[in-house]
Amino acid sequence: FLNEGHGQYEEATGFKMVSQVLRERDPSRLVSWASAACAHDKHWDHADVISCNDYTGWYYGHIGIIPALWGQYAEWRRTLYPGKAFLVSEVGASAADGYRMEAYLSRLDAEARPQAGSVPNLDELYSWGRWSQEYQSALIQTHVISILSSGLAGVALWMFADTPTEHAVWRPGSRPRGYNNKGVLTVERGRKLAAEQVERLFQGAK
Repeated sequence: FLNEGHGQYEEATGFKMVSQVLRERDPSRLVSWASAACAHDKHWDHADVISCNDYTGWYYGHIGIIPALWGQYAEWRRTLYPGKAFLVSEVGASAADGYRMEAYLSRLDAEARPQAGSVPNLDELYSWGRWSQEYQSALIQTHVISILSSGLAGVALWMFADTPTEHAVWRPGSRPRGYNNKGVLTVERGRKLAAEQVERLFQGAK
């Protein structure tokens, strides 16, 4: 019923109140909210499902810690909330339409580029591949594989396709061209590199 509220604060009593009202109106439905606080959310006792938004590797952290991160979340759930499912309600990264790592590397000075024949590790990839379709695809695959391997209930990607964003919050560093670019499809529904891998991973998870 809420996306990224302030669940990390004990004083946020609205979670309990709204949960109670929703159950009174329709006891057949599960109650949850998408939390950016995740393990620091103080109100999970009032939810039926734990739902967490996480952007490790994009807004914070780095791609190399993702497998351990979801393993830790799975253990946290088993220890503190064994009767509740854990759903990853948002995860993803941006990739600008048409922006490929090869084109980016062609503009770098020779000494700044990876040596010929070398394969950069994931943390190095972050430093010079941000906004590329290759980085988005690698990050999403790392998240999805780690989440499914950890035995969590499921994952929802943010998002299906690029969309125009609110002009009041547009910034060149976060919303290039005035779009939220986290879609695995472009705004015209063209497939980014991540789309094929997402399809493969979810078909394999059936």
